[in-house]
Amino acid sequence: MSIEIIRRGWQPMPVISDVRAFAIGDVHGQSAALRMAFLEVAERSAAGSPDHLVMLGDYIDRGSYSRGVIAQIISGIPGVKVTALAGNHEGALAAAYDSGRRDHLGTWLGNGGFAVLEELGLPPTATAGDAWGAFSGAERGFIDGLGHHYLEDNLLFIHAGLHPQQPLERSLAWPWRQIPGNHAEERASPFWVREPFLMADANPDELFVIHGHTPERDGEPVLTRHRLGLDLGSYQTGRIGLAEIDGDRVRLTVVQDTEQTRRHRTPNY
Repeated sequence: MSIEIIRRGWQPMPVISDVRAFAIGDVHGQSAALRMAFLEVAERSAAGSPDHLVMLGDYIDRGSYSRGVIAQIISGIPGVKVTALAGNHEGALAAAYDSGRRDHLGTWLGNGGFAVLEELGLPPTATAGDAWGAFSGAERGFIDGLGHHYLEDNLLFIHAGLHPQQPLERSLAWPWRQIPGNHAEERASPFWVREPFLMADANPDELFVIHGHTPERDGEPVLTRHRLGLDLGSYQTGRIGLAEIDGDRVRLTVVQDTEQTRRHRTPNY
C-alpha cells in the first residue's frame, strides 16, 4: 500500500459562515485511502480542528472494498461526529432492491455494481435482492440510515448539487432511494444532477454547496463562488478529496492511493 497525502494551504471561502466541519467526497470502495483520510481528520481534530465530518456519499461500487469502506464509517473516528449522506450509487442499489425492476438492476450494475457482487461472492447474474441479502444487518442498516443532506448556516452538503431553477424545498424533499426515469428527473435530482448545477453562477437561496458526484478535472478539488467539488474520480485516480472548513476559510487535502492509480484507468461516474 502506498498512500500520499497532499495538503494545500488555507484559502478564503467564497462565503462567510460560522461552519466548522470536514467533508470527504466520493470513495467508491477505496478503503486504504479512506483509512488515511480518517487518520488525518482524527489528528487535526485532536489538535483543535473541527470535530464534525460530513461524508458526501458514493461509498460503494466500482472499487474492490465497498464493505471495508462501510465498516470504517460505521466504526467512526474517536471524538469526531460522522454524518454519512447518501450518494446516487447507494440510491441506485436501494431503488433496485425496493422495486425489483430489471431496468433498475441494470442501472445499478452498469454503474459499478458488478464490483459489489464480486465482493459479496455473488455471480454476475445475481439480483439486487441477492446483494441486499448478502450484506450484513449492520451494512443494510448503514445504507438505510444514510442522510439526505446536511444544512448549516448558508452551507449545504449534498451529494450532487442543486438545479438552479428548482425551488430549494423541492430539491431537499427529493427521495434519494430513486433512479431517475428520464433526463428531466436526472437534472432535477440533487443526487444525479450535473450540468445545470455546475454551469450555474449561483444556487437557490444563495446557498454555497459542498458536493461530490461529478469527477473534477485533473483529480483536484474545485472551489468556485457557489460550490466546492470533492469528487476526485477515486476509482480511476485513487484520490479522495478532503476539505476542512473553518468559517471564512478552507483547507483542501488530497489523499491518494498511488497503487490504485496504476491498477485502474477506467472512468468513474
